[in-house]
Amino acid sequence: MKIYLARHGDYENGSDDFTRGLSEKGRADINAVAEAPIERGVNIQRTIHSGKLRAQQTAEILADRLMPASILVQVDGISPDDQPDAFIAEKFSDLTADTLIVGHLPFMGRMVSQLLTGNPDQSPQNFEAGTVVCMEQNNAGVWTKVWTIHPSGF
Repeated sequence: MKIYLARHGDYENGSDDFTRGLSEKGRADINAVAEAPIERGVNIQRTIHSGKLRAQQTAEILADRLMPASILVQVDGISPDDQPDAFIAEKFSDLTADTLIVGHLPFMGRMVSQLLTGNPDQSPQNFEAGTVVCMEQNNAGVWTKVWTIHPSGF
């Protein structure tokens, strides 16, 4: 199974954290980033996001580009200060197909570290806005990082 961990794109300034949407740069970056997974044959069946507008908009763009028929769902547990081990314990048993997870810092970086090392603080992944990381779990349950795409790479 593969999971794709994405940080939302660049977002508009504003006072209400929950309703800040993507900026034009954020939309452009996410559309550009979506090209690379398409070329790699990504087959996402489910897309989940935190419910904050910028994460939802990022999830919608990526899901539309990568797998238009995927299911888009808001979930709890992937907000900035949530704990990756709690999310893994509560939600990973529900992941039976390749899934895109769109969230925020520091959660996304800590999630990669948790999967790779068992410690969310050991070596968190650097996630600039719009980054996507592909993680794969082998038959023994061990996670590896397959690739990372950054908007600054385009």
